[in-house]
Amino acid sequence: MGVRADQQGVGRWLIGFGGPDLDAVLAAQETVSLEDLALASLIRPAGFSPEFLDREFPRRTPSGRPVPVGPSAYGWQEMLTLIGAGKGATLAAITVADFYSRSDVVFVPFRDAPPVEWALMWPPSRDTAAVQAFVRTVVEYVNESRPAISR
Repeated sequence: MGVRADQQGVGRWLIGFGGPDLDAVLAAQETVSLEDLALASLIRPAGFSPEFLDREFPRRTPSGRPVPVGPSAYGWQEMLTLIGAGKGATLAAITVADFYSRSDVVFVPFRDAPPVEWALMWPPSRDTAAVQAFVRTVVEYVNESRPAISR
């Protein structure tokens, strides 16, 4: 199905299969709410810390409704395969839609989710002068690109 062109710029997406359950409830909607997470089994990535998973893949909606737990996946290809097979839905940044388009997967934007936060990470053993130069360049670019915040 792909990305709805009028939804570019939204920071977080629910990725759901267009199967019988999600097609009727989530995938057919223009936008979804964090409360809608209670309607789909949430596929979570395997191998991440419990703190990360609980922060990025909540077990409850904002009102306290439980979010059904789906299978775990090792990597995006497995995640998308599970979604395409109708095993559930997952959460992702908008950029995923640009790189992982599939006919059996639909990307639906959230209307009430916070934007995705990004961070540069690298193992301490790879902390080289080149890495530090890259980090400085990214930080400078981000700081110059941010709108001024009035205090």
